Formats: sequence, C-alpha cells, structure tokens
Amino acid sequence: MPTLNVLSQFCAMAGRFADTLAIEYDTFEDDLPARPGITYAELEQRSNQLARCLLHEGVAPGMPVAILAEDAGIVVTAMLAVLKAGAAFVPLDPRLPAPRMAAMLALAQPVLVLAESEAVAAWAQLDPSVSPRPPVLALDSVDELRKHLLDWPLRSANWRHKSTAACQLPMDADAFCYIFFTSGSTGEPKAIAGRFQGIGHFIQWEIDTFGITPGTRVSQLTTPSFDAFLRDVFTPLCAGGTICVPNDRKRVMVPGELAAWLELRGIQLMHCVPTVFRLLLEDPGPADALPDLRWILLAGETVTPNDVMRWTQLFGTRIRLANLYGPSETTMTKFCHLIDADDGLRRTVPIGHPIPGASAMVVDGHDQLCTPGTVGEILIRTPYRTLGYYRRPDLTAAAFVPNPFALDNEEDLVYRTGDLGRELPDGSFELAGRRDSQVKIRGVRVEPSEIEDRLRCMPGVADAAVIARNDRDGGASLHAYVVAHGEPPVAALRRWVAQALPEVMIPASFTLLAALPRTLSGKVDRQLLSAAAAPQHAPLPG
Repeated sequence: MPTLNVLSQFCAMAGRFADTLAIEYDTFEDDLPARPGITYAELEQRSNQLARCLLHEGVAPGMPVAILAEDAGIVVTAMLAVLKAGAAFVPLDPRLPAPRMAAMLALAQPVLVLAESEAVAAWAQLDPSVSPRPPVLALDSVDELRKHLLDWPLRSANWRHKSTAACQLPMDADAFCYIFFTSGSTGEPKAIAGRFQGIGHFIQWEIDTFGITPGTRVSQLTTPSFDAFLRDVFTPLCAGGTICVPNDRKRVMVPGELAAWLELRGIQLMHCVPTVFRLLLEDPGPADALPDLRWILLAGETVTPNDVMRWTQLFGTRIRLANLYGPSETTMTKFCHLIDADDGLRRTVPIGHPIPGASAMVVDGHDQLCTPGTVGEILIRTPYRTLGYYRRPDLTAAAFVPNPFALDNEEDLVYRTGDLGRELPDGSFELAGRRDSQVKIRGVRVEPSEIEDRLRCMPGVADAAVIARNDRDGGASLHAYVVAHGEPPVAALRRWVAQALPEVMIPASFTLLAALPRTLSGKVDRQLLSAAAAPQHAPLPG
C-alpha cells in the first residue's frame, strides 16, 4: 500500500482548509464559550516559525528534541516543527518523577528542550548533576521559565517573530523522527526510535479503512508521551479533520461524563484503551445516545467478549467497534479485527488479520511454524517497523531477528513480540498471554521487575514481587508483595515507588509477607500469589 508523507499531506490540508479548526479546545458545558481553537492556517504558520527557530538554534536532521508540555496544541505545533526541521521529537510527561525524567534524558540526550511554562515545575526538581543539560526554549513565556530554571541554559522566546513561510527540510522515508519510552525489564526505561514512513503507513491505512474525510471529528484522550498520540493527531490532520481536546481530561474520565462529552462535541471517531471504553459501558446514556459516533477503535489492552456483548446489547451495530493490535516497536497497529455481535459469544475476541504491509507467523520454542490452533509466539514482519531501541543495538538485535524462514536474507527481519497467540482457521489471530511477565495497565506496557527493583532499593526491604491481577471488568491492576524488616507502613512503600516511577506503575495494593512463596527451583511462585485472595488494602490517595 502507498506510504503517506504526513508532513506534505498536512501542508496540503492546511492549504485546502485554512480556516477550519485543526485543533478544537472545548468546554464541557454547552452554554459556555469554547476556548479558541487553532485553525489549519495557524498551525501551519506557527510550526513553520518554530521550525525556523530550531534551525537557527543549530538543530540538524536526526537530532533529538524533547517536548515538555501537556497542552495538545503546543505539543502538536512542536512535533510538526521538529519534523519540518528534519529532527526527531521526544515527548516527555511533565508529571514524571525527577529520577524517571533524568533516566529518559540520559537515554535520549536531546540537543534542545521545547518547554511549556506550566509544565516545568518537575523539570526544576532534576538533580543539578544531571547530564546532559540541554538548553530550554520557551514555547510560551520565557519569564515563567526563568522562575523555575535559574540553573538551566535558556533560549529567548522569539520564535514567533520568525517568518511564517513554508519551512520543511526533505525527510527520508527511513529517517529517525521520534522517541517514545516504554518500561524495561532491566529497571530502566527503553527508548523506541521511530522512522518517518512508519507513521505514514499507519495513518494512510486508518484513513482508508475507517473512511476518515474532511470535517471528521476525532477524540484526543491520550497523553502525548505515548505513541498512540500519533494516531490521535495525524489521522485527522492528514484528512482535513479536527482534533477534539477536552479541557479537563480527568473530568471526562468518569462514567456518564465521557458519554456526555462525546455527544456534546459530536465526536465521530474515538481512539481509546478498553479501560476507558468501559466507562462508556457503565453509563452510556439511552439507546439513541451518541448520534454522531461511528467508530470506537480499541487498542492497548484485551477486549473481552463481555465488552462486546454489553455494547451490542446497548447500540447494536450502529456504533462499530474495532480491535487493533501492534507493539510500539512495529509502529502502532499491525492487526485489525472489525468486531461484530458474534464476538460476544467467543472465548476471546481476535486481534484479526495483519493489515496491508504487514504479515505474521506463530512459532514454537524452536522457531518452527505452529499449525493453526496451536499456541506459540507471534512474530511480526513489516518494512514499516521502527528502528529499534535508541542507542541500544544489543536490545534491538535481540528483538528484531532474521526471519527464520528466509535465513539467506539478513535484511528480512521479524519482531519477536513476546506475545503468545494462535492462528485461527480463517487466517486471523488471537492472543493467549505473554511469554514473559510483561503486562498492560490501562494500555501502558509495564515490566513488574522494574517495580520490584525499586522496592528492593528501599531501606529495610529484603525482597518484593509484583503481579498483575485481572479485574472483573477485564482490566488489570498491579499488586505488590513485600518482605521487609520492621513492617514499614503501606503508605511509605507507595511513596517510595511514586518518587521514581510513573503513576501507572504504582501498585494498587501492598501486602507484607514474612517470606515470598517459592517453587522447588527457588523462583518466586507467582501462580500461588495470583491464586491468593486479593489484598484488602485500598489504593491510597495521591
């Protein structure tokens, strides 16, 4: 299938729909005026100005540039500008603990940080010894940055004085263009390096498959530090649609409120993880609710038959569901299953067939093909994969391996997903768990060993084990079991984890044990922990 150049396509849309809102900030209440949105013309001009500023600051093709902001309009402007300068954007979550931010800086080594003044408080908490210390460029108020970053090199906020004329360096299809982070089994985050054509391949497929046209209104519910943000942004921008951003994400993430916002703002296509989808199931409104919504695209977690059954009982097939699957390493989605009512009667909901430009196989422990119906590891083959793990050729070589059925071609690589699955008689695929202990929490990949390592570093803690337990609604939550001297308070354990790891990696409960149960070989008996009654500790605030 053809690969879309997302920059050229966006510029074409900006020329055709100059006065259309590319990004719409909206209030929740219908009787209040909406915050100003950003038109296609404004987004094109602002990203041109910022791109010229980046080039003036010495940013060159292939250089990583960090983005520290939460406002969707600012992040999108910065992403486009970085791409127009031929560089690679690195979105960082301002809410991350300082040690986590420092680890990401050490991995990415950005040459410049584009910062929103409201998002730099955590940045200011970084240890003065953190290296490198890239200069920071204000995306709004340089005076506000100075209040926080007295010890950091700052750049003047004069980028809006640059020319708004077109500014776009040629971007090779294989060019390195972004970094997103994921949890690592070694106790440190892993940096995934994406390439330009991978974004375009997915965006073209989604536009064609789901009929995205000029004027389509697409929800934006993903935080910018996850690669799913790419689909929220580039799908509408490359089709002449509108990115719809709620003013208060926390407020809409409540049963009833989410459905009300989607209906009030006329959302036609929604991207979300099944955990968010279940908020709609809890309080979707009447059968004729959500009149504009056409598609809900689900990814990042398991969709259950019960999810499908409940949804089709409410809305039939008026609002369609799709189950998407694809690791970040292969660039967003690489499988798709269009859900129908019969999926509510299956044992599992399939992930479907590989999309055009991708193929897959299921192999056993000896890399031999499994017969249909037999469980093995899923390998993905696609020319639209990422470049692997940034500055970690060892990890890249372990994950992207020569195709075991084309050993005479070293360029023919497949990605080892670590996901177990089987091929069904119709050629589609379904998942059957993990080869390792990695889990998905609210769509985010989490390595329990990383949390365990953090707990073992706490004074007085002798050992720790973290497991994921499926909730009744099909989601998953983390639970920690700790062996410690002096029985530290649960609140202290939680604070210790929160000081270094993101909120999604904080266990929902902590249980103190005299010793961890072990198998005959001496390994932690995680099956015994999983089978134990769920701990009674409620999640703590904060």
